[in-house]
This record gives sequence, structure tokens and C-alpha cells, in this order.
Amino acid sequence: MNSAKTTSIICILLMSIFLSPKTLNAIDLRGDWDGNIDFTVGQKYLDSDYWGSIDKQIQFGANYYLKPTNFPIGFNVSSLLSFGSETENEVKTSGYTFEQHFGLITIFNKNNFKFVFNGGIAFILADFSRTGSSNDFSNYGEGTGFYIDSEIQYVITNKLHAGMRIGYSAAKVDFIFGDEEAGGMYVGLSFGLNF
Repeated sequence: MNSAKTTSIICILLMSIFLSPKTLNAIDLRGDWDGNIDFTVGQKYLDSDYWGSIDKQIQFGANYYLKPTNFPIGFNVSSLLSFGSETENEVKTSGYTFEQHFGLITIFNKNNFKFVFNGGIAFILADFSRTGSSNDFSNYGEGTGFYIDSEIQYVITNKLHAGMRIGYSAAKVDFIFGDEEAGGMYVGLSFGLNF
């Protein structure tokens, strides 16, 4: 299944959930909301041999969600930036990916722990370049796919939490020399605010 079909299916599912009369009646917009913003640092493991020696990249991210307390599902938005480089025999290989996620989230609370699960649409930009050789090039592309993500948070105070995040994304980007996978598995530590 290509990324366009995957994205279309995800969009239809999201709209059918949130625009159904039962869902709209169940959400009390005047009631309390559960909000969260956190920042992560970790590593991304790119799911393609194309990236070669830089397929393991450092990653930084920001994650935001908002959910009605009287309804099990909320909205999630996150941004992830990964990058890596290597120089061998004066030839530098470097690359980065930027992911923008939009999806749905659900949360389970147990004592001081929150178990967070979310997924949805992933928009990915990517660049891969090589300099210092007779075949220097820069390859930029973008694509659309999906992501799934989970996080365990320890609530330190009413306003602070720390945790661990793991997820997976998939999207083929349209590089000059052909489509290549720019998603992959990512793991990281998180720290943020509750509101």
C-alpha cells in the first residue's frame, strides 16, 4: 500500500471518529481538559539501507496533546528532528529527517504513572548529501505516511513529569534518484509540563 492510500485511510478514520454524532455529543467542550507538552532527546533508527553509516541519528522532539477529561480520546501534535554525519577519507556523508505528526491519543493513569498511546499521519522531510568527492550530491525529498507512538510518564508533581518514549514512523520520500524510506523506530527520554 503506497503512502497516499495509507494517508487517505487514516484521514477517513480520524474524521469518522471525531465527526460522528455520538462523539460530538460525548465531548463536553466546557468541561475540564487534560493537557501536556514535553520534549524528548534520543535516537532514531532509519528503516532503510539507503542511509548507510548514518542510519542511526540523534533525535530531538516536542510533543503536545489535549484531551477532554470525560472522553477517552484526544488530539496529538508532535515534531521530531533527527540528524547524523560521518567523514571518511575526507568524504563527508550527512543527512537529516524532520517529522510532523498529527493524530489521536489515549491515556491510562495508574498511581503516579501515565501510559500514553497515539498514532496518525506523519509528514516527513529528508535530506541526504555527500561532499568532498568527485561525486558530490545533495538529495532532498518529502513524503506522507503514518506513525505510532507510546510513552510512559512518571508524574513528579502536578505540573512536571519525566518519562520514556518509543515509536515508529513510515513514509517514503521522493528523492531525486528514487523513493526511499525516511521513517524508522525512535526511542528517547522525555521531560515536560502537565496542565
